[in-house]
Amino acid sequence: MAAASDLERCLRLLNSSTSDNEVFAGLLLVTRIAKANELNAETRRRIFDAVGFKFLDRLLNTDVAPEGCAAHVFRSLALSVLSCFATDKDLVTSPQMIEKIPLFCEIVSLAVERSDSDLVSMAGDCLECLVAMSLETKTRMELIQRGAVPCLVKRACNGCDVSLGILIRLASSEEEEASRLYSNHSSVILELINHLAVKFKEDQTVAKFDLCDHLTILLQQQLILSLPITDPWPSNIKHALDSIFRSKIAGVYCRRALALASSVTNCLGLDWTITRREKTDDEFFKLLFYRTSVETRMILDGKCVEELLERDKEASILYSLLEHYVTFLVTMENALIGAETIGQIHTRLRDCLADVVAFLADVDSSDSRDAMIGSPLVSMSVRLLGSWIAEETVALQESVIALIPFLVELGKKSLIDTRFLLPRLCHLSANDKARKRLIETDCLDVLVTYFYHASDSLEKSNETEASLVTCCGVLLNFFVLEAALVADGDQFARLLERIQHLLPMLKKRLLFDLIVEFIGEACEFDAEKCALSARVASFWSDIEELWFLAGKAFIECLALYPSALDSLKKASWIRAASRSLAGKEAKSELEQILSGILRDII
Repeated sequence: MAAASDLERCLRLLNSSTSDNEVFAGLLLVTRIAKANELNAETRRRIFDAVGFKFLDRLLNTDVAPEGCAAHVFRSLALSVLSCFATDKDLVTSPQMIEKIPLFCEIVSLAVERSDSDLVSMAGDCLECLVAMSLETKTRMELIQRGAVPCLVKRACNGCDVSLGILIRLASSEEEEASRLYSNHSSVILELINHLAVKFKEDQTVAKFDLCDHLTILLQQQLILSLPITDPWPSNIKHALDSIFRSKIAGVYCRRALALASSVTNCLGLDWTITRREKTDDEFFKLLFYRTSVETRMILDGKCVEELLERDKEASILYSLLEHYVTFLVTMENALIGAETIGQIHTRLRDCLADVVAFLADVDSSDSRDAMIGSPLVSMSVRLLGSWIAEETVALQESVIALIPFLVELGKKSLIDTRFLLPRLCHLSANDKARKRLIETDCLDVLVTYFYHASDSLEKSNETEASLVTCCGVLLNFFVLEAALVADGDQFARLLERIQHLLPMLKKRLLFDLIVEFIGEACEFDAEKCALSARVASFWSDIEELWFLAGKAFIECLALYPSALDSLKKASWIRAASRSLAGKEAKSELEQILSGILRDII
């Protein structure tokens, strides 16, 4: 290690220098006496302060080299000094360092194009500075905005692991930075993804899984959805993953592969797992599901709750894939898959969800349940269960009904969980046994509280609007099927007031006017009968359920609110409807609803 006295003499020389030549000489002495990694932070900073940015800037901008020296000798020395001091956070984040990003990128790019050992060495120093900047929040955004990404991608595609490391760090940084990376540089990021996907397909060493991790990070950003999916990267990733899943590879390596599959699926849905030719090839679709379901059951089966809570990151990957499979099975896309395959996947999904229900039941009965309720794994389990029950109303119904008190308690403790619970509650509230359990656990209070909370942020989020629509569907089930509850409680009166407050049109028109118009606009009347209007025939299937629920609910309102009857009496379609239905037996369900509405008028 350098003697302290020698370093002090060098520092005195640097501080007392009156010309660039003296500074240059002192700097050379320092490099001979000590290596940068042998100096502590304080000493390094003293040396840098003695040299200063102005001197280094002059070196960087000097084109003429002394006779017998390399052409880039001054620039090379300046870059070497900057890289030596790049570990100093204050220096790395300083404006003088930030303004050099374009220069660093220029040299890194030139080193790719030219076979010049001096340039390669200088590029290495530049990359060290860029690495140091990528480690600091303050300078990561500067790298993205000042053109570092294209040159780093170019270098990474030429085999530079340091450049790739910087890009992966940028892609996995804070949301704003990562979003800017993809929005500003989508085409070059796609170039990098395609490059890594080819290497991932071809590599047969353990390095394959490092590539797997890199692709997982790059594909986590949903902004990748804006990129063209006609590129070969999904096919190359699929080929590589197929090979991994068919091998005997298990444990952490299998889970790393599943993490990549989850990232791709979050971007593209499950469509990328199916090959469409003359005959649909769904082998990888089935293989991915098999591996996912096996890993899920291995995590959940036979372990105590405390062990499971420590594996929430692994579970989140598997749950995400399972949720995609649940959605896939209930959309038109499942027409691509044979009935036998659908049946097999449904059975395995049911078994996985049975384990999820058992886990939630174990949490509910645990001595540490209050501490566990806030666990990410509990929230994820509720979300997955919600996606299943929203589509599957029979399987596991008894187990789920038994879990209702716990689920409602989660809703009371966290309005976020309520959003995931709403779709499944809509189905459960239509079942007599489940609805009774929901009433016993004060589910209505949870729904009303959520409705008030969500309606406050209605204008800020499309997701909130969708959740409110679902919430109204649940409330309509209670309204229609539990008329006594509606009449005795005050929740629905409060909701009505809230709805009236929310609808801007109600400044001039009452809520019941809108309901009456909605009911009447769907119908046509003549002397013989009332029938569906041609105006709504093309989209009737989309509004049919809502129309009948609204009609049934309005019949109940007529008995509770005089203003409902006032709105009905002044409706333009009432006279024609009365003539069509007077003295006749209602034949269709449509006529039965209208007769119920008009019974006090006809």
